[in-house]
Amino acid sequence: MASQLRTIVFPRRRVCCEISLVLVVLLCLVLSTTNALSGSGIPSNANSNIEDASEQLSDRILSPDYYKSVYKNINTNQEQRREISKTGDDADVFDIASKAGGRTPWDIGNNRPQPAIVRAYEEGKIKGRVLDAGCGVGENCIFLAKKYGIDSVTGFDLSEDAIKIATSTVENIAAEQEEKSSFWTTPKFLAASCTDVADRHREKLGITNNESLFDVVIDSGLLHCLSKEDADDYVNQISKLLKPNTGRFYIGCFSTANPDPWDNPRRISEDYLRNELFSCQEKWEILACRDCWWSRPPTRGSSTGGAFSLALWVEVRCLEQAKDD
Repeated sequence: MASQLRTIVFPRRRVCCEISLVLVVLLCLVLSTTNALSGSGIPSNANSNIEDASEQLSDRILSPDYYKSVYKNINTNQEQRREISKTGDDADVFDIASKAGGRTPWDIGNNRPQPAIVRAYEEGKIKGRVLDAGCGVGENCIFLAKKYGIDSVTGFDLSEDAIKIATSTVENIAAEQEEKSSFWTTPKFLAASCTDVADRHREKLGITNNESLFDVVIDSGLLHCLSKEDADDYVNQISKLLKPNTGRFYIGCFSTANPDPWDNPRRISEDYLRNELFSCQEKWEILACRDCWWSRPPTRGSSTGGAFSLALWVEVRCLEQAKDD
């Protein structure tokens, strides 16, 4: 009788153990999947059904308030930076403001410029009077301000907090940079929207005649944050700021070569650039459109590129200045 009970009880225990083990494994899988989704920016309920997932991963355009809030958060350290600057150790202030990558979802750390901008300068593409559209906290502006062949650098951004940070950073390093380099030109910054920057801020941009128009406008990740309607307005504004025929517009934007899943910002195709955005052949000529890698914080890179995403690097020539509305 006892042996019969053992044969009944022991298998039940074994079954219970096996069930417990399976439950533990399933729990681990659920937790790991949730962590992976949160790290990628995909909602944890994105796989509730295929239709919902496709709607969520649709190259979303985020609101201007979102971008303002991002810079508002990092600007909370401004007072701390000012206190430290009173010690006279400007280099330390610059380091504190720049070392921690990922202050924003597009910050690659150490106040580094976007590598595509560096490459374009080294190729002799960026020179003269330069405007940085959507400059953020000024990484690209500061890089260019140190370089030979750059007459002036101006950056504008929608976020007033971003402009405050950029201005403060330049104030802390300007004296040192002037001593180090005869090429240094102090960047200027302006809070403005890309959809009306020329119409509203022409004087603040220092434009008094055709000679004072910009030689180069750089766009380091602004275009792909805009809806098609805003992009049309943006490009029209830039045509009012660039020198006709000689003026160049350089754009870096995420491309449709990036695979799904993809949440935001929108991916842009060469076909859209050639046949929609810059289709007016009287105003624009696309001189080059090539694939490149776009540097991103490690947690934001695509599944293909790791700390990078696939992008298009576009060189556009301005043929005719847009007329005022």
